Amino acid sequence: MKKILSMLLGLFVAVLFIGTTWYLYQKSKEPPVIFKTISPMIKDIERVTVASGTIVPRKEVDIKPKLAGIIEKIYAHPGQTVKKGTKLAQIRVVPDL
Repeated sequence: MKKILSMLLGLFVAVLFIGTTWYLYQKSKEPPVIFKTISPMIKDIERVTVASGTIVPRKEVDIKPKLAGIIEKIYAHPGQTVKKGTKLAQIRVVPDL
């Protein structure tokens, strides 16, 4: 009986050792990498950029008349591109008192 009990105990230890080794081997294997694929299609590429902040002009010019007066009409608006000699505003001259 002692021999059978020791053989069963040895068999149990061997099965436990083999089972533990198999379990650790299975756990150490990396899972297969699965890539998500889609079928090709024809469409336009659209790039959208979102930026926060303010828009500041590179060059800002103050327009000051040589004469003092009151502006009656404005021909150019802020942000509008103008060339040299373009009429910007009509001024009514007020004499200094």
